[in-house]
Amino acid sequence: MKVGDREQRPWGQFEILDQGNGYQVKRLEVLPRQELSLQRHQQRREHWLVVQGVAQVQLGDLTLSLTVGQSLDIAIGQWHRLGNREAGPLILIEVQIGPYLGEDDIERRTDNYGRCLSPS
Repeated sequence: MKVGDREQRPWGQFEILDQGNGYQVKRLEVLPRQELSLQRHQQRREHWLVVQGVAQVQLGDLTLSLTVGQSLDIAIGQWHRLGNREAGPLILIEVQIGPYLGEDDIERRTDNYGRCLSPS
């Protein structure tokens, strides 16, 4: 994928805003009452910044709510999940940093849309 590309997902969509050697910046829009899979990555870490809405975040054993202007860091290998329990869209900026940033570096533990490769 390249800058400007958008991809639809069952939970909403993302757009690549910028990318370079070892980094990629995305705009994620999570639809009301939707959530991404519980996942982790082996090749990248992520930084999330909420720009609209309220993010419900599972980070390891913690559950957090992040509002506009708040952010968090996700370490390589850390289980995480992003959700939107609100009536309006959730928009956040995601900065990925690592040697490999492909979408196939997603290991899913649970998923509402049947995208886990094996039972957990």
